[in-house]
Amino acid sequence: MNKEKLLTSDSFLLTAGGFLALCIQRMITFAIGFFLILESQSTSLYSAYMLTGTLPALVVPVIAGPFLDRWSKRNVLCFLNALFLCIYLFLLVVWRQPGGPGFIFLLSVCAILGILKSLYELVHETFFAVLLEKESYQKGYAVFNTLEMITYCMMPLAVILYSRTGMAAILFLGSAVLVIALVMECLIKDKGVGRKDADGFVQDYAVKMKDGVKCLSADKGLLCIQLFLAVDCLAMGAKQVVELPYFMNHFADGGWLYIQIWLASMIGRMAGNGVQYGRKLAPEKRFSTAFSIYLCVYLLGGVYLFMSENIMWIMCFLSGFLSTRSYNIRISAVQSYVEDEKKGRLQSISQFFESGGLVLGQALAGILAIRISERAALAVFMGAALVFVVMVMGRSAEVKKIYNGES
Repeated sequence: MNKEKLLTSDSFLLTAGGFLALCIQRMITFAIGFFLILESQSTSLYSAYMLTGTLPALVVPVIAGPFLDRWSKRNVLCFLNALFLCIYLFLLVVWRQPGGPGFIFLLSVCAILGILKSLYELVHETFFAVLLEKESYQKGYAVFNTLEMITYCMMPLAVILYSRTGMAAILFLGSAVLVIALVMECLIKDKGVGRKDADGFVQDYAVKMKDGVKCLSADKGLLCIQLFLAVDCLAMGAKQVVELPYFMNHFADGGWLYIQIWLASMIGRMAGNGVQYGRKLAPEKRFSTAFSIYLCVYLLGGVYLFMSENIMWIMCFLSGFLSTRSYNIRISAVQSYVEDEKKGRLQSISQFFESGGLVLGQALAGILAIRISERAALAVFMGAALVFVVMVMGRSAEVKKIYNGES
């Protein structure tokens, strides 16, 4: 299959359609969580909501990855967006009924949305890598990561729409925009079909899954990177659970302060991507740069809740600016290192590590925050991630080779 270069018609449609779809997913997911906190005033219910949406991502990518290597990625994306559209329209009908939805109903819907979101992200990132040439990875992921950070603007928009018009307006707007995303993805010419084997379907799944695990276990560098992702997501999962309750419980207008902090991080990420896009980092400096950034980000994340509001804003901007650079270095290095036919399998296992870290972090942070303050709980998780980076990532010659693109 011929690869498409950055910003050709196919890569543009994939990027734009994925951006719109992710915007709507972000807006509706946050709006439902915001609704639950306002109605229940319960951190534990909010934690349960987040866990319900994250748990499916533990199993789904591992099962789906081997199959996705043989199916049309374009058709799968279109099908998933059609399912999202049906669920949003169904929620719109339910929300207009007297009394609205119950907590158990929302948890069930959240679990389904979590499954679909996990599949969508897996297929989209794999398809995106296939459409890019290796020399375009760094700039390509810088562009997409910038657009992904812009989707956080949907969070304040969700708060505004919910406060002024209610949840029904959010669902209606989301459904309309999702139709546009669906049309864009259907217009992609490259179907993104992987190779097909002569093995039986079930046997093919077993062989490919075993192949994917072998690929990871036989490569110490890739394994170390996956473990790092799990630890990083452990800290991020804890951050997701404690941040919003902390601001809501300790500040008069905590919801808006939380939004401002997120926007500061997003602006920092956009600025970081701008620098990344305009300057190409020398290969031999990629690992040392990423390692230094990891140390700074975890230090900032562990102490920023102890600071004043203005200092919080600055620290979140710096964290966003730095972290996007390390993300682009890692993702471009790994995608360049892994063969095309193994990208889907590796990505599915990678999502398993990430989702496992998120789930564990969300659960442990919820438990830990009962005994100590939210700020102290976050500091514990950030400190653990910092120790892992120093003791494991910093000592791995294999990881350094992958990051620096050494043969």
